[in-house]
Amino acid sequence: MLIGSIIESRLRRRALKTPSAPSRRCSASGRNSSRFASQWDVPHDAEPAGWAQFHIVTTGNCLLERSGGHPLRLEAGDMLLLPDGDAHVVRSSARMRGPKSPIRIEYGNAIETKTNTEGKAATELICGRLHFEAATDSLVIATLPDVIVRPSSPLRPFARKDGRL
Repeated sequence: MLIGSIIESRLRRRALKTPSAPSRRCSASGRNSSRFASQWDVPHDAEPAGWAQFHIVTTGNCLLERSGGHPLRLEAGDMLLLPDGDAHVVRSSARMRGPKSPIRIEYGNAIETKTNTEGKAATELICGRLHFEAATDSLVIATLPDVIVRPSSPLRPFARKDGRL
């Protein structure tokens, strides 16, 4: 009974946000690569219904913070998916005193790179989004947790419903 009501409420929530007719496709949209040193943070706005956001940490580590959630520490090799495309901030793990380094956008080989360093980056990420065209009527998508983390190490657990590891 409880599972049925959770599925129904998630489907209803997504149906209110999405006016389009459903189909059965998922498409990826790479947004950018990111290279950061020292202290930084990058806010990500919420996506419309049917869009999920993802981050893959390729070097170093960072924190992901969602409104009302606990910060998630991500390590090199970790992949994170926000199936509902929730707003969040990705930031440096260390909090230092003083100003954050300004972030600039560079373009090369048709790839947008957000960076705050000319030299070696302590953290590198690949960020993007997925579009689930059938999000409003898919039981599989409706039952996904709010945060999914595929850790780089088999010894680290997957994220729970509340996003904590």
